[in-house]
This record gives sequence, C-alpha cells and structure tokens, in this order.
Amino acid sequence: MDLTEGAVKAIQEPVKLAESLTKVVEIKDYPGDPTHKIVVQSGKYTLIDVPPPQRAHQLLTLADLMVLANRYKDGSIWYLMNKIVLLLDDNDRREFVVMPLELSTPWKLLMKLQEHGPLTQKDTIRLLKQLGLNAAVIAVFRKLDFESRIRSSGQVDKGRETMGKSIEAQVQGTAELPEEVCVSVPIYITPGERQTYTVRLTVDYDVAQSPPRILIEPEPDVLEEIVEQHMADIRERLEEELPGYQIYHGCP
Repeated sequence: MDLTEGAVKAIQEPVKLAESLTKVVEIKDYPGDPTHKIVVQSGKYTLIDVPPPQRAHQLLTLADLMVLANRYKDGSIWYLMNKIVLLLDDNDRREFVVMPLELSTPWKLLMKLQEHGPLTQKDTIRLLKQLGLNAAVIAVFRKLDFESRIRSSGQVDKGRETMGKSIEAQVQGTAELPEEVCVSVPIYITPGERQTYTVRLTVDYDVAQSPPRILIEPEPDVLEEIVEQHMADIRERLEEELPGYQIYHGCP
C-alpha cells in the first residue's frame, strides 16, 4: 500500500517526538541557584527557569494580614471562626495567606459544658477555677454540704415554676445555692484577638443522685452570638483598614 507524503510525515512526527523525549538524561540542580535547573538532553545542557513555590504563608496577627493585603489589590479576604484567609489573587485563587484563630482553653471548656452533663462537687470546683471565677464565688460551692438537710421551696416566676433551694452549710448558717454565675473569658489566645466576653452560666442541682450533681451550662445560643459579635468586630477592622476590599464571611 502506497502512503502519501503527508501520511508518512504524520506517522514520523510522533515517533521523532518519542525519541527526543527518551534522550532526556536528567534534570540537575544549578549550583547555588534554586531558581534555575539544568536539563541534560542529547549531550547538550540547557538552563531553565524554576518558578517560585506558591505562597501559603501563615501570619500571627490581623495587623500583619492587613499590611500584606494592601500589597495585593486583586485579592479577597475570607473569615471564619477558626481562621482568616487572604487570597492574593481572587482570579487565580491558588496563592493565599492564613491567619489562624486559636481558641482559648476557657472557651473550649464552655463549648464542651453541655457534653459533660452534671458534675460532682469536686469537678464543679475544678471547672470554676479553670474558667477563672473569683475565689468568693468558688467558696460558695466549696462550702456546700450535700449530706446536710435540704430545704426546698416552690415559686412561680414569669409564668414558669422554679425551685429555689437552700442548703445548710458545713459552717454556721446556710448558703444560698446560686442559680447562675458569670464568667469573663476570651474566645481566642491569638495576639490582638484576646478581648474578653461575659458569659452567663445557668446552674441546676440534682440532689437525688448519690453523690449529688451540679449542672452548669451556658444560656442557649449565647456562645454563638458572642462569636458572631467578634466576627463582626474583625470585619469592621478589615473594612476600616482596607476600604473597597472584597471581604467575605465564609470559606474560599
């Protein structure tokens, strides 16, 4: 079968390409210059450029992130509870800078309170210390004697029935059992983000168990509302420092 010149050329070109590729011996580092490589092919040496790695920096503070953002006007900023991300080019979306938001130990404790369930008196005192309550409040819980006689009185408050309890303390007199305590803790330990917030914790008692237990938990949705407040503060600072910049609450 006779082949036309074009058909022969179409067959030969892929073969020649494959042969040329097999002649690539190796790629070597260029001594003292990481921005270049040496390609050895068919006994010939060719110097090629090596592009720098994509940026994936991690910053410590929001102030540093805003300084860097001012250098990249085509970027955008995305923020979540656990991090703030600066995309250096919103069209490319591959190079980015991250500022982690690290939760404080007291805030982690508050988030886990509902998972813990009722606590013993000893564990309650340990928890209150970790949350940074003052000694006077902790002393009230320390003096409670659950083996003593409990007096209960019912009352109606705002349309719902509650039980106000008092218990004879180990010392003279009686100690009123608090129905709530307030703690002032930071959400984050990240530098520049350590503002403290007051969180009201409700306190309930289960004296039917042996030993009796104490249930302490935040008011419903209050932790989420406080985080949203801090996120709004972050956005306000970003908008003030970076007018016209694209800023989003979410994940890029």
